[in-house]
Amino acid sequence: MLNIIYGADNNALRAELRTRLSSCIKSDKKAYMLVPEQFSVASERNLIERFGVKAQKNIEVLTFSRLCRSALSRLGPLRLDYVDGAGKRIIAERTLQVCGRNLTILRANTGQRGFAAVLADTVSEFKRYGFTPDKIRAASEAAEDEELKAKLSDLSRLIEEYQKILDERGADADDDLAMVCGKLRDNNFFKGDIYISEFKSF
Repeated sequence: MLNIIYGADNNALRAELRTRLSSCIKSDKKAYMLVPEQFSVASERNLIERFGVKAQKNIEVLTFSRLCRSALSRLGPLRLDYVDGAGKRIIAERTLQVCGRNLTILRANTGQRGFAAVLADTVSEFKRYGFTPDKIRAASEAAEDEELKAKLSDLSRLIEEYQKILDERGADADDDLAMVCGKLRDNNFFKGDIYISEFKSF
């Protein structure tokens, strides 16, 4: 069961969460806390301080990246050769070299210093929100504004080439979440309640 605890009073929310987690521990049930990356260490520390080390047997603190690693290690495919930030910028540079002459609106930006880093960050953000080159291309075709249409077309071409080059060199951690979504659903990965906490937006 998915449990989302929300409200205006953070202290009341945390108290309710502690009550539910305590119930899981007492009844020897499994539960998961999904928190932002920056809250993972503090959440684990608070869990141990509140319920003791034994709480780790029942309560597992997860972040999206930790969830992906756990799911892929258990369900496959195991991905070890990840491209880091510097590698992504190199791939973005290569993408601009390959696609630059075929762009319209963004062609003038390809020679600008730092534009490769902007492209790499943009690709990562689009992936987090599930925007594939095909979806961006469809949005371009549907756009009525000609400048927006051209920009989206350029972006779809750049992201498609970027992914092609990246796939030849390694794996991208930004692809993991989309990859594991179906696996979590089809393999009954979670064996207990899921609590999503500490997110300002979701």
